[in-house]
Amino acid sequence: HCLEAQAEGGENSFADSFNIAESMKQNEPEMFKILSEIPITYHKQHETPRMFFRRPLFTVDDKQNLQGVHYSPQFEGPLEAPPDQMTLFYQAYKTFVKKLESPQFRVRFLME
Repeated sequence: HCLEAQAEGGENSFADSFNIAESMKQNEPEMFKILSEIPITYHKQHETPRMFFRRPLFTVDDKQNLQGVHYSPQFEGPLEAPPDQMTLFYQAYKTFVKKLESPQFRVRFLME
């Protein structure tokens, strides 16, 4: 953690994943739907314990309100999805990742 910048530079950049999800919900509803229904496998193993769980990229409540975004590619395992939904899932996932890299969804600030 850094509380005060002591050097030149120090720009920070964050992607607003909730804004991306809400944008997809409004503009690409079929993609939002599949990313909120098909669970992604996440796993991590160090010495002990081994962590393993599955959940969708977007979690929603019973009224389809966004509750969470769960993006952690370094811990993703094999996708287990119906074969007829694989192509749409990966198209939607790729769309989400492209939006993460888009200036439209970036928050930038300089540490002071």
